[in-house]
Amino acid sequence: IADAFEKGLEAVEALVVRQNTLILQLIERIEVLENRQSENSGDSGKPPCGDGCKKPVARTGGLRQKSGRKSGGQQGHQGRRPEPVEKPDKTVVHSVCNCQHCCTELCDIATAHTERRQVFDLPAIEIETVKHQAEVKIRPDREHRNQAPFPADITQPTQYGPRIKGRSVYFNCRHHIPPDRSCRIIQDLSAHHVSRAMVIESSRRCAEKIQPFEQAVKDPLKAGEAVHFDESGLRVYDTSHISFMWPARPI
Repeated sequence: IADAFEKGLEAVEALVVRQNTLILQLIERIEVLENRQSENSGDSGKPPCGDGCKKPVARTGGLRQKSGRKSGGQQGHQGRRPEPVEKPDKTVVHSVCNCQHCCTELCDIATAHTERRQVFDLPAIEIETVKHQAEVKIRPDREHRNQAPFPADITQPTQYGPRIKGRSVYFNCRHHIPPDRSCRIIQDLSAHHVSRAMVIESSRRCAEKIQPFEQAVKDPLKAGEAVHFDESGLRVYDTSHISFMWPARPI
């Protein structure tokens, strides 16, 4: 400041202009940092890991106002329901035996017309046991023994079929239900106990069969460059003292 004063008014003005410019830049930078500090993964595109270890901010109520209308479908709304079928799988007739007013017997009276309603439901799940018999024939003249072959997938005296195996794989792999609970679900639905080993073995066989498909999907991914977009929303305790070194390699 003293040097600028000795150089004259122009030097003082230049000094003040430089300081004002720096102050405005710092103010703008502070506003950006303050806004960024207040953001979280719930109100911006910030990833969950950027929220830190502090408790998530409670979501505030929306700005939507009450419309005053009842909940559910409104007047004129086109509803959706199962459409009646022309040929149902089963027909149950409910007969009229007595008059509802005077109790007169009506069993011999002809039906004027019928009111119809249809119920859509799942059939009862039952275990179906199929017995396979392979014929054995012996040629009389040479005593050659000939036996009909069993299907390729039937290899044991007793075994489970593809449908119950498929459901066990669906529960265990698609919905991540543990093998023991998958067994319990099948038992509750079909009243038939299956073993935990069956669920595990079915999942393993399924994995072997889809291996070519998995390889066809993984090969293009391995050949590409990693873009490092993977993000985990898992919240952990303070890990500032731990140094993470992620390997820069393809997926």
